[in-house]
Formats: sequence, C-alpha cells, structure tokens
Amino acid sequence: MATFRLPHLAAAHVLRAVDRDRLLRFLSPYRDYLAGRGLDLPAAGDPGDVPYDALVAVFMAPEANTPARLIDALFYVDGMATPEGMHALLAAAAEIDLDLGPAADLTPALPPTSPRPTSPSRCGSTPPTDSSGPTPSSTSPA
Repeated sequence: MATFRLPHLAAAHVLRAVDRDRLLRFLSPYRDYLAGRGLDLPAAGDPGDVPYDALVAVFMAPEANTPARLIDALFYVDGMATPEGMHALLAAAAEIDLDLGPAADLTPALPPTSPRPTSPSRCGSTPPTDSSGPTPSSTSPA
C-alpha cells in the first residue's frame, strides 16, 4: 500500500503563508468532513481563527472516510508547491490571462529549512520532468 505524503503541506507554517480566504475557499467543499474530524473552520471572509496545526494533523492522517477529492486535491497542490511547479502554474495562468493578484504575494512552498524566494522571478525556469512517484489513485489513506 502506498503512503500518503505531503512534504510541503505537512508544516503549519506553510499553510499560514497561504492567503487565509483562498485556503478557506479551497477547503469549503470539505467543511462537513473537517467538522467531523473536530475542525470548525470559518467561512472565507468571516472572522475566526484557522486551526493550522489541527489541519496539518488531519491532512497527515487520512481515514477511510476522507473524501477522495480532498486527497487528490492535497496531493496535487503539494506536488506543485515547488519553484518548478509554481513556474508551470504561473505560465499556465498567463496563457489564459488569469489574474492571480500581486506577484509579490506569490511564492512556492519550500521545505522548512529552505529560504523562501522574494519574488516569482527566482523560480526555476523549466517545469519538472520527473514523473516517477505515486499518483493519487495509487495512494490510499493510512
């Protein structure tokens, strides 16, 4: 059985660096599931604390009832949370004229020991070419 790993999203400080309302919109389809796991998330735009440490704990310990779409979404977001992935996403957004907001706010998630870039221009210039590793369909909750 494959292990579900999220090397970037396994750190609460990485989640804290994500725009709060974007994170809450991303998680909104899973509010009922997360509430069942003891997380009462505010809606995007509403006041209230986001339990980042508890979110990481839930992400890192999926259960049999964890929505497959949530597992897939986390897997893909984590997989693109690199300078190369960010470069690919920024290029794709530019191709369709998608406004992602101020460029200064856009940074890839890096491991806790890596310095964070100060601008997207420091991201890698080529998209990743390694296709090895598990796919979401080959992962399963632990």
